[in-house]
Amino acid sequence: MEDKRDDAVALDSAAFTAYGTAGAPPAGTLDSETTTTKSTKSSKTPTTTTTQHKPSSTKTTSTKSNESTTTSSPTAISTSTSEFQFVQLHNGRDIYRLQEDHFLAADFENICLSHNCQTECQNLTRVFTAHEGDLEYSSDGNPNDIPVTLFGICSNLANATNSAYTNGDSDVQSFFPNTLAEMDLHTQLITTNLTTCLSTTCEMTRQPSECVDYCRPEYLLQDSGLFKFSPGVFECANRLCSNTCGLPYANEDVFGVGVLISYYIQALLLFLLAAACIVSAAVQIWRLRRKPTVMGNTKLIEGNLENFLTTQCYFGVTAAIASLFMHPSKIDPLNGYALLAVTLMGCIAPVFTLLLLHSHEVKSWFGTTLCAISWLLNTIVFFMLVRNLTGSLENTKDVDDVLRGLFQTEFCGGSSAMVLCQQWTGSNPLGYVSGFYNKQTIPNIHNIPAIWAYATLVFLVLVASQLRYMGTTRGRTPTRGFAPQVQIGFMQRIQTRIRSLGSMFFLLLLTVILFSLSLGYQYRMVSTYEEMGVVDKDSWAFGQVVAVLFWAPVLLEAVKSYISTEAP
Repeated sequence: MEDKRDDAVALDSAAFTAYGTAGAPPAGTLDSETTTTKSTKSSKTPTTTTTQHKPSSTKTTSTKSNESTTTSSPTAISTSTSEFQFVQLHNGRDIYRLQEDHFLAADFENICLSHNCQTECQNLTRVFTAHEGDLEYSSDGNPNDIPVTLFGICSNLANATNSAYTNGDSDVQSFFPNTLAEMDLHTQLITTNLTTCLSTTCEMTRQPSECVDYCRPEYLLQDSGLFKFSPGVFECANRLCSNTCGLPYANEDVFGVGVLISYYIQALLLFLLAAACIVSAAVQIWRLRRKPTVMGNTKLIEGNLENFLTTQCYFGVTAAIASLFMHPSKIDPLNGYALLAVTLMGCIAPVFTLLLLHSHEVKSWFGTTLCAISWLLNTIVFFMLVRNLTGSLENTKDVDDVLRGLFQTEFCGGSSAMVLCQQWTGSNPLGYVSGFYNKQTIPNIHNIPAIWAYATLVFLVLVASQLRYMGTTRGRTPTRGFAPQVQIGFMQRIQTRIRSLGSMFFLLLLTVILFSLSLGYQYRMVSTYEEMGVVDKDSWAFGQVVAVLFWAPVLLEAVKSYISTEAP
């Protein structure tokens, strides 16, 4: 890249960086060095007045789908200094040519905070920052209702500068201190930097192939080096902002393919054990009518349940501690909704397993303590996430910060072209995420706490039951199984026990059904997240393999117990 010191014309501001070939660097070169272009000051050169033509709104039709956005544009729209043209994107459907009097009446004081719009355009961080006023919409499609934006000024800088000098008053001219001749080289470099930001942002999306052809420099710029808005910038903006491919993959440590499979394994094992417990309870009620005994298969189920509970709690505690290091109160919605499913599973699954153990009168303080720790840690993370995600996309600054965190690049001044999606198209990629969770009945961020509340209620009842039972088992082995341990009043005891077991069975069945509905809700959360396509199913990193194999010891122990039981 050459240093253009000799030919540069002066600006009264800090120098800015221009990138070669008027576009984004090749893939994989985001850390390449850049050079700084400096200039020396020269005197202002007077300009001739151009004839003003009344602009009109040029509309372009856009067809959107989850995977791609198709646009059609019969005519090309670009910026040119032969007549006043000030083109802006606004709602993803229309391309507007703003009238000159509308441009000159803009609130430059709030648009260009340094009181120099030409200098502001050099600051890519400022250019790619969303502002609440830029998101106002024209209900009748009148271009005069569309706010002038900093990106609009910078992408039409030549025409804006010329208009300010020829037709603007002294106040407007003060925001454009350099003449068009003085700005010639800098206008091209600013356009190059804006193009680079768009191209680089495309490279950072989950599927760059969806936008790379529409955000490349040749597609965005005309031969003169100025912006081509239709189909160029319009098509690029819609490809970036209006489809599922604009989002990156979720953090694989939070919700990679291995973690996803791990949750399915845990849920499947839990359902199988619940079914086994219900069948075991029903069989014992029937067998108890003939002979009170503790069946071998019951002991097998109890042993596997205890091992499974221990493994679940270790997994839940580990996940909760790791989640705390991800700052759940500030995490972006893309990873936040995935983490929400993780923490909810850390509350529901151990409590469900503990319930199944209590249904077989297996009450171990070790297992209950592990369950309490998992529940407590995951509850803390859960409510931090709920508070963060509830209304997280309603504030422009919050959306700005989240999009910067997901897509920030030095080629956009530490910001991202995604930040302006709301301004360009009326939507942003994060709106797609929230649409899955905040606009549906199930799942919904507002009713998810009800699932936690049910699991918590059951857990507190189990703890209270165990505390009440503690005095009767002090100094003795806890009762296991459904069979009575004393033979006093045998027939009367059996009849009472049958009635008690019958009530217990139906209570267990009802609770299992309710827990199954909770797990069904949890499954809906996970599957909904998976449907967004943000889980990288081809990435089997170290952590993903560990997440799947985490449940191998439980399965092997179950097989070992079964073989030992069947052995003579």
